[in-house]
Amino acid sequence: MKQLRHVLALTLVFCMVFGMVTPSLAVSGEISVEGDYGIPVEEDGGIEIEVDDRSDYDIDEDREELSVLPKQDETADETNTTDKVDGYNYNIIHLDCGRKYFSVDSIKQIIDNASAAGFNYIQLAVGNDGMRFLLDDMSLKIDENTTYSSDAVTAAIHAGNEAYYNFDIDELTQSEMDTIIEYAYTKGMGVIPLINTPGHMDAILDAAETLTGKTCSYNGSVRTIDVTNSTAVAFTKAFLTKYITYFAGKGCTLFNMGADEYANDRYTGGSMGFGNLQNTEKYGYFVTYVNEVAALIKEVGKKTDMKPMAFNDGIYFNGVTTSGTFDTDIIIEYWSSGWSTYLPMSASDLAAKGFQMVNTNGSYYWVLGKPSDQCSAQKASGFNYKSFAGDSTINKPDGSTFCIWSDYPGADTEENVVKDTTATISAFGGTLPTVDSVTNGGTTDPVGATVEINLNVGESTTRTINGAAVTDTIDKGVAKVVAVDASVAGEPTYALADNIESGKKYCISDGNGNYLSVNASGATVNESEKDSPTEWTIKGSGSSYTIKDETTGYYLCYNTSGDDLIASKNSTYRYWSYSSSGFSVRRYNRDYYIRCYNNKWYVLQRDYGHGLPYTKTTTTAEEKTSVTITGKAPGYTTAIVVGVTYNITVNAIKESKSLTVSSGNTAELNVPTLDTSIVGNTTTTYEVTFGSEYITVNENGTITAGRVTEDKTATVVAKVKNAFDAVLATYTYNVTITKENLTEVTPITVEYWITNSRLTGETSKENQVTITAQEAFGEGGVDIGTLVDAMGAKDGRTQEYWQSKILDVEKTNTSTSGTELQTTKEGDDETLNGSAFTKIRYYNSKWQVYTTTWTDVDRTQVSFKYTGDNSTTVTYSGDKNQLVAYYMEVVNINNANNERELHVNAADWGTKGDGTGSWGYPPESNRCSVSVQIIYEDGSTNPSDTTAANLKSKTIMYGYWSGGRGLGTMIFSGQQNYQIYKVTAETGDVTSTTGSGNTVTVTNFTWDENEETVWEGDATKSVSIGNPARNPSYVAPYDNLAWNTTKYNKNNAILIRVYVKAAATKDSLKVNYVDKGTGTNFYNYNITVKENTTFDVGFALDSNGELVNNTVVNYNGVTQTVNSNLKEMPEISSYYRFSNFTLEEVVRSADGKEVWLYYTFNNRHDFVVDFGVPLHLDPVDIGLTGGWDTAKINLHNQCYYGIPDLTLGQGLTYTPNKIMTGVETIAVDLSDSKDNSKATHFIYLYPATNVLYEENVITNPGTEWTTVTSVFTPATDEKGNITTQSAEKLGEENLHGYDVYYSENTGFSGGSAYKATLDASKTATEYGKPLTFEFTGNGFDLISECGPQTGALLVRVYKDGVLNHGFFVDTYFTGDNIGIINSAADNNGVLDYQVPVVRDINLTHGTYKVEVYGYMVNRSTTSTASLYSVDSAETYLEQALRDLGLDDDASLYEVSFMDENSVLNDNAVASDVVRSGVSVQSMANDVMAETDATQYVYVDGIRVYHTMQETDTTKENKETGKTETVHTPNYVVSEQDVTYYDIYEIAKKSGMTIGKYLVYVEGEGNRATLENYHNKGPQNEIYLTSGNTLAFKLNGYSENQINLKSIQISARAVTEEAAFVDNGKTIPIATNTEMYYSVQLLTTSDTKEYYLSIKCPKNTDGTNSMLSIGAIKLPNGVTIAEATESVKADVLRRAKAQDSDEFIPSSFTVNVAESVKAAKRFYLGAQTSIDVDKLIVEYQGVEYEITPDNAELVSLGVADVYTYSCGFKAPKRGEADSVTVTVKAHKAGTDDVYSAPVTCTVVVK
Repeated sequence: MKQLRHVLALTLVFCMVFGMVTPSLAVSGEISVEGDYGIPVEEDGGIEIEVDDRSDYDIDEDREELSVLPKQDETADETNTTDKVDGYNYNIIHLDCGRKYFSVDSIKQIIDNASAAGFNYIQLAVGNDGMRFLLDDMSLKIDENTTYSSDAVTAAIHAGNEAYYNFDIDELTQSEMDTIIEYAYTKGMGVIPLINTPGHMDAILDAAETLTGKTCSYNGSVRTIDVTNSTAVAFTKAFLTKYITYFAGKGCTLFNMGADEYANDRYTGGSMGFGNLQNTEKYGYFVTYVNEVAALIKEVGKKTDMKPMAFNDGIYFNGVTTSGTFDTDIIIEYWSSGWSTYLPMSASDLAAKGFQMVNTNGSYYWVLGKPSDQCSAQKASGFNYKSFAGDSTINKPDGSTFCIWSDYPGADTEENVVKDTTATISAFGGTLPTVDSVTNGGTTDPVGATVEINLNVGESTTRTINGAAVTDTIDKGVAKVVAVDASVAGEPTYALADNIESGKKYCISDGNGNYLSVNASGATVNESEKDSPTEWTIKGSGSSYTIKDETTGYYLCYNTSGDDLIASKNSTYRYWSYSSSGFSVRRYNRDYYIRCYNNKWYVLQRDYGHGLPYTKTTTTAEEKTSVTITGKAPGYTTAIVVGVTYNITVNAIKESKSLTVSSGNTAELNVPTLDTSIVGNTTTTYEVTFGSEYITVNENGTITAGRVTEDKTATVVAKVKNAFDAVLATYTYNVTITKENLTEVTPITVEYWITNSRLTGETSKENQVTITAQEAFGEGGVDIGTLVDAMGAKDGRTQEYWQSKILDVEKTNTSTSGTELQTTKEGDDETLNGSAFTKIRYYNSKWQVYTTTWTDVDRTQVSFKYTGDNSTTVTYSGDKNQLVAYYMEVVNINNANNERELHVNAADWGTKGDGTGSWGYPPESNRCSVSVQIIYEDGSTNPSDTTAANLKSKTIMYGYWSGGRGLGTMIFSGQQNYQIYKVTAETGDVTSTTGSGNTVTVTNFTWDENEETVWEGDATKSVSIGNPARNPSYVAPYDNLAWNTTKYNKNNAILIRVYVKAAATKDSLKVNYVDKGTGTNFYNYNITVKENTTFDVGFALDSNGELVNNTVVNYNGVTQTVNSNLKEMPEISSYYRFSNFTLEEVVRSADGKEVWLYYTFNNRHDFVVDFGVPLHLDPVDIGLTGGWDTAKINLHNQCYYGIPDLTLGQGLTYTPNKIMTGVETIAVDLSDSKDNSKATHFIYLYPATNVLYEENVITNPGTEWTTVTSVFTPATDEKGNITTQSAEKLGEENLHGYDVYYSENTGFSGGSAYKATLDASKTATEYGKPLTFEFTGNGFDLISECGPQTGALLVRVYKDGVLNHGFFVDTYFTGDNIGIINSAADNNGVLDYQVPVVRDINLTHGTYKVEVYGYMVNRSTTSTASLYSVDSAETYLEQALRDLGLDDDASLYEVSFMDENSVLNDNAVASDVVRSGVSVQSMANDVMAETDATQYVYVDGIRVYHTMQETDTTKENKETGKTETVHTPNYVVSEQDVTYYDIYEIAKKSGMTIGKYLVYVEGEGNRATLENYHNKGPQNEIYLTSGNTLAFKLNGYSENQINLKSIQISARAVTEEAAFVDNGKTIPIATNTEMYYSVQLLTTSDTKEYYLSIKCPKNTDGTNSMLSIGAIKLPNGVTIAEATESVKADVLRRAKAQDSDEFIPSSFTVNVAESVKAAKRFYLGAQTSIDVDKLIVEYQGVEYEITPDNAELVSLGVADVYTYSCGFKAPKRGEADSVTVTVKAHKAGTDDVYSAPVTCTVVVK
């Protein structure tokens, strides 16, 4: 058409110019008619035209005119060429095999079609909505802590695929993909995988959320991940990595990430998903995601230099470039320029940014299921690869893509898709430039390589080996390898010459692949040779170059009469000019150049396409070998070809096929035949692997279908084997068998019964229903309730359908008929026999009913006889299985508005008790009844009482059977939104009368008041109870569900009470109980009320934590109260009921229809343990009062330091048996047997800052150590003897180290001790092994006994397994004349009990091990000298270590003694020590008295200090926002961070004098004097006798601390009775056990220094006593300081005052200004202890009485001291230079006892 248009235009012009003249004219020169205008010309280049005889014709002028004619479209010609185009590399066929499954065969056919059409890539969109390709190993590693197994990922992807679209086969396997890739290479095509992310991910997104358990989608999209979600992105990138790795390993060089249409299922309008990302400022995340995936592709795929690809619409969407820069390595497949609101960046703009562009114009799509969008072959033939969507033209694109999309995957078969796209693929390919075949990607192998080959049987692959040439054949059995020499000759290359060197050879080309050559005869050079162009010798310079073919001798010449070139040996027209524009001659005053046009060479005046000189270079020939590998049999082998190792795996063929056969017919399988020249002879076997009940198959592959009533499926597997029995191929045939004719099937019958009586259907008027196969056909069956009558009729009453049963009529039982056959015989009730069914079906040619599974109905015809009523013989003939629909009697209970509240069904038939129903025949004289009553939540009932008048209408009457009768089955259904939570039964008696019409009326009930619960559970709409009518149970509670007039309850009436609660309605009110900590609504209930009723507006929580205004009137007019005490609400689970709860908040909704009660729960209970004796906790100790009936120790929390014993109703007793090294945990579960939940209470026992353990914590006493006892007198309280230590809550505990349990303990601690007897006849090493124990803390005391017959203890202290230090202690003690009055030892050889003979309290905190040895000290009655000591106690120690076999460093030991007369006291060592080498024991025998031949040592207890390390941490209070300090453990403030000091060590530090740290006052009579301390008692404690005082000055105390912390001392009675005086108050002590006592601080009246003072008074009977003071406990920062003279004086003054009854307040300070201005007011402030009640202040001769300012705070316990204040006016100037204020304190509780006055002087200025 173009040529015709041009010809017509030319003819018209010629007619106009020449008037149709006809002279002959040869047109030549610069205008090429054929070349420029598409008009064919003769070979000589001219057109013969007849013109007029015009001698003045100017051809040049006409040529100019001709040049204005339109020329043909050169661009179009070049575009539609199939020649190669520089830079154009990709012809891609795209197949959407993600939405739709395509088989290997179908993909191969598309590859065939595309290869034939010139495509060199197939893009497989395996991941597009669906994910239709699974690797063998699908395991994912997301990060170091997160992995998913292969099976889990595979299952999740498969589930996602099936959810998207479920095909018979959903995914390609890895083996199948291997096959596809290899096959594509054989066709010169590569595979581009496309896994679309972050959109179009339906199946992958499903898998991600299934596996991670987290939401990964973007704002609810079903196919797009949220690129801002780290979990989603990490999962997706891990998933992509698996596939990138695989495809790179297969040689693939491109990978398409998709990246299009983000969340377009969620945002369907406007700028859609990308617009949403930009509007919400999340587009930057998308940019980052795309770049990261591109980097992933390049990094993981670097083996093949893999390049990323993506679709265009998300790249700089809407032209936005401010959110990040996309990686320009991404190859863009440009498919859409968008529309008015969806604006991707244009193709030209993307190209300008440097992206490679592939034309994927969406106008040429072929879309499955959309005929209007299925590009035809005709349309495809017009594709222009330079014209992109949106009218952008890109002159140098990188490729083109034709797309087959599967938007509607089920619209057609894959076979039809292949067929319908064949012509379009061909037409589209015909418009594309030629591209190189893809043969790389894994098919070229260098010498020395190792290559993995994976093939199916019969399949071949061809590879090329570079660098070697060989021909060979290798047959491995598994595979055949054929190698053929495929060497390649050298290829010429051409390069444009920079200049011409005269005499050298050049080829002449236009640069477009056209070369100027001379033909064989040299007749013409008008040829464009492409393969072997002429090499011309060019000589000359300037305008006189010659161009000669040396082979033929011809020169290149031009024709003077035309535009063609000629070859001539003699022509003079051989000289050419040369410039960078090419070779030319000068004609007509113009330059005419050598030029190629349409494969012909001319001399023309054109400015392009000129011939230029090119140099020719020929590459070196390459040696290659072509290797073809063919699979013969499954297996693995290796073949080596010229240095290349091929590891060959051959797989058996596995294919699935489909086949349909009709019911009862046959079909052939037609198994494919394998090439026997490759695999040899074969045999085929057949097997039905599924559905063998429907088909069979013979040895020839013929299948025969059985009869089926609906379509069935079966599977047949055909296996092809070779001569060696190897399976070469497995073909799986999925067979569909079509259904049978249902009209020929015999119907089935279901009979209507109410127990043993037939009834008729209210609608059908029949006593049975007949069901046809057509009605019941189908796999799911039909609900039997839809086929039977819903209501029945009998004796004028209406019955309701209940259940259907399948009964075995031949199965014997105890019913009156003798079998499961339901008959009319009296008492025959089969309702509890057989199996209930809910559905019926005819399926698989069988009648079946659904019980818990589908069960066949046995329709075998049987016949037998049974005994009916009145001993008649009845014959049954029919099906072996009887199908029965059972019905029930109906009773309704309505409210006052006649609204039904309870619907009652009874399985056995009977009549109403109110005379409204017929018995059906004259009623029996013996009758029984069942009645029903509703109980509401507030206790009201319906009917209102249980009299006959109100209850008879809710009663069913039955005939009573001799011997008793069971209730049968009853069903209760809540109506009017009522739900049932409990059902009870009570028995009684009924009387009734009969009336006309066989009616019965109840006249009286008498009830037994024996209500029993027969059902209880979560509130539900329906509840069933029962007791078999025949042979009922009489075991409680079933005894209340049976009638028996002769025994058991002797009743003929039953009352059923149904307890109900209201469910929510639009008018009902709701009460919610909420755990405030977790937000859990753990219980709620509804109150049914009338319209517009609300909770009181004043419903609230008062200041006492009680509910107020919490009542409401319900629907029935009854007032209900909202209860806040969870313990009183049995409906609430044990978890909350038996926890410690606090009602914190009450909220009423704005509309008043709902209230919320918010509780906090605390099941943690912290207690402090400061003694190693039993601890008992009652429920009240953890804030509980009872209600549970099950209490157990939770064994998941084992106790480490003791044994817990839990007795229901008696609390928990914990008995320590180890030294605590940390916190003990006891978990107790409390529950109600009616409740599956439990409340677990965690009890934590913290060791106190000091804990005294009994000796039983030492578990290895050995045989030499025995337990001895003394009388232990327990303390008593109002309950009797105290047998356990006090339960003290952490933070609220009393003094650490005091418990009333020990308050009367004399003798051994706790009444027992370990005792070792040291015998002089034994060596030291025979005394037995040492006692050992371990402790954690910073110190310990070892408690022992002292007396005249007690020996020595050697104590070793280890830390970290190394001896750290030790003690050598002589416990010998004889008493003091002024100390212990009864200085005679008891029968244990003890004079002083429970003495801390070792006090080691200055250790670094840690874990220590202690060993205790007994050692016999050799004492003489005549000398105090040690037999082993030469001149020091240390020498004695060294001997003791040797005797005990211990190689210890003696310098590590501290030596101490309890008596000055001890042999360890250096001052007592005699000079006449025996120094001979005689053995120790023999010497002892020589010098010791008989009474000294035995000594005893004791271990009576261990006190451990600071087991717990105390710390302070800070945390933010979430309610206040303030930072708070938390002390751990949170001991009571007075016990936090305390420090223990050994008082005896302090005394020794003082040198026992009164001058330094210790102030000691001796009192005698009314005289008190400061004295040096005199040792009294064992030398490890301070012993005070009556009248003596001990005092210490303290530094570091402040007035604030004195209110918060206390000073404590440890003390014990040495005599039977002792006490100490604390600031005038006598504290009695009657125990030998050292415990801690609080003492008050005193202050000096003048210097305001703090000190403590302890005095030992006489006993109440006037006798002397002795008190032991062992340690002092001080708060953090407080230390014992050197006593000042002021302190000494104050101590002495108080001591004297106590003797003279002078009043000295515990504390008394006065503060007043030192100076005041004249006539100005000044103020006095004072502070006193609470033993003062007022002050008397004297100022300028006037006395004022001042009372405390803070008396109320003190009474409330907020303050511990009184404060006072008053003001005075100073004298005027000149009246006085100073004034005095005198203050004295009045003793509380006295009339006129005052302290000494304090006088203050104030200077007046």
